[in-house]
This record gives sequence, structure tokens and C-alpha cells, in this order.
Amino acid sequence: MRKPQISLLTVSVTVASLLLASTTTFAGHHKGYKENYKGEVPCPVELILKDGLYVGLQAGYDSYRTVADIDGVDGLLASSIPPISSPFALAISTDPRINSTGAVGGGFIGFGKYFESFYNTYLALEIFGNWSGAQSDAEVTILNPRSPVNPAGVAYIDLLQTSFQVNSNYGVSVLPGIKLNNATLLYIRLGYNWANVDANVTVGANMAATPNPLLNQGIFRSNSGSDTIGGFNYGLGIESTFYDNWSIRGEYAHTSFNSVSANTIFSSNQFTSADNQFMVGLIYHINM
Repeated sequence: MRKPQISLLTVSVTVASLLLASTTTFAGHHKGYKENYKGEVPCPVELILKDGLYVGLQAGYDSYRTVADIDGVDGLLASSIPPISSPFALAISTDPRINSTGAVGGGFIGFGKYFESFYNTYLALEIFGNWSGAQSDAEVTILNPRSPVNPAGVAYIDLLQTSFQVNSNYGVSVLPGIKLNNATLLYIRLGYNWANVDANVTVGANMAATPNPLLNQGIFRSNSGSDTIGGFNYGLGIESTFYDNWSIRGEYAHTSFNSVSANTIFSSNQFTSADNQFMVGLIYHINM
């Protein structure tokens, strides 16, 4: 029986075939690996609130509540020289409430610093300025029991009209806070706020309500007061980043203002206000 013989040519062809197969398989695996690598979604960059210098724009809603303390007389004079109060003059003492509401908006600039080694706390100093459209009127009707009825048989009344308008406000605040996470900050606002306001009082004495306008005319005394009032400003807010150097915040702040006067010849009128302000702000953090 003859033993099988393997020729050198057969061995060479077999080895070459194995090498070619293994090279192709490796190349195929290697190519697939590169394609999968290129197709992978890169890891997202974590958003982090930045400190340093920042600027922003804000808009919201102003809600002023004003108490108008009115003390005096309705301004009726007797027909004598020198003029003296008429026996029909009526003392007025009232305090109508005026709710002045409207849109508010403006800008701010500040500088903040995170203290991560100290319980992730934060502190900023900020200057702000806003335009305000808050305005409202109030009207009080008072029956004058001391005056006789007019020729049409209608009793006279006194008409008290008050108005309060806010033109702008500006101030400075410190903002201490704490970082809730890398992207979110909770803070409080503590500072001082000034507001430019206009107040007006008009007293109409011996007014009547008849179809004849000539019988309805009374005696009017009015005065306006424009002033810059100030008060302690405090509130609470939250800020969160949403893209690179950009963040957005929302806050509520309250200010108790001092008084503004609008005195007439016959009355002393003091307007004392407090404001509740709701704001949303867009902030850009400047890389230093």
C-alpha cells in the first residue's frame, strides 16, 4: 500500500490560502471597527454656570400698592376779602388705595464669584435699571351734608381723584446664593431701589349730577408731585445655564418705598408705596 505523499506545491498553496484568508478577515474586522468608531455619538459637554462679569436684559410685571393719605378741606371759600372758609366747607380725611400695575423691563450688569470650597456658595454685586409702565387712578365720592342742594334739587358732592404713575426704577444689590448643581443657582437679592414717580390729587367741591352741565360745575383744587423715592429691596431668584456662556433666571422682588407729597392749598397728601416685581432675565457671561 502506498503512503500518501504531500508535494511542496500543495503545502505552499495551502499556506498561502490560509495567510490570505486571515489577512482578509483581520482587514474586515479592522475596517468595521473604524466605521463603528466614527459613527459613535460623542459624549455631551456638561453645562456649567460661570462666574465673573455678566450682563443681561430683563422684563416682567410691576404691581405697586399705594396708600394716599388725604387730610384737609374741600376748598370752598366764602365770598369775602380776605377769603375765608365757607360755612359749607367740608373736612376731608381719607386714605384711598391705588393699585398701579404694568409692564417693566430693562438691563443689568454685575460680577459674581463661586466659592466651591465653602459649601458651593456664591456672591455677586449687581447694578440694574428699568423702565416701568405701572399706573392707575382712584376716585372717591363724598356727600357734603353741609351744603344746600343746587337749583335742580340735587345734593352737592365732593369728588376726590388721585393718580400714581411709575416712570422708571434703578438700584444696586448684592446676590448671595448657593449652587444647587453645576448648572443651577439659587440666590436672594438684597439692596436698595429708587423709583421716579408722579402723584396727583384733585379735589372737586360742590359737584352735582344733573342733566345741565352748568349746574354741575364745582370748585377744583389740584396739585402734582414728582419725586424719586427709595426703599429696601429684597427677593428670591433662580438661575440656570442652557448654552455655553448663556443662562436664564426668574425672580420675585419686593420694595417698600418712602413717601412722595402732592399737597394742594387746602390739603396735605402723602403717597406711600410698595412694589411687588416679577422678572425673567437673559444673561450673557463674559469670559475674562
